[in-house]
Amino acid sequence: MRTPATARKCAYKTFYVFFGFGSKYSGCYAVIHARSLEKANIKAIEEFGAEMVRGVYGNEEQAKAKIRAFRLVPIGERA
Repeated sequence: MRTPATARKCAYKTFYVFFGFGSKYSGCYAVIHARSLEKANIKAIEEFGAEMVRGVYGNEEQAKAKIRAFRLVPIGERA
């Protein structure tokens, strides 16, 4: 028996959340898990607030390059 297309769920993916300069989380990034970029955006806005979030990236290579370039740290490790 086949599962109906509407009951299928895709796997969770890793997304990187970046924050605006001058915000509470400036100089940091966060990692969240969601099934799509749209759901990752919604989750980031719910968790951190729309005024804080500046971008959500699904491309790991792009995100890690931005982290290195701006010397960002994960949210929990900020001094």
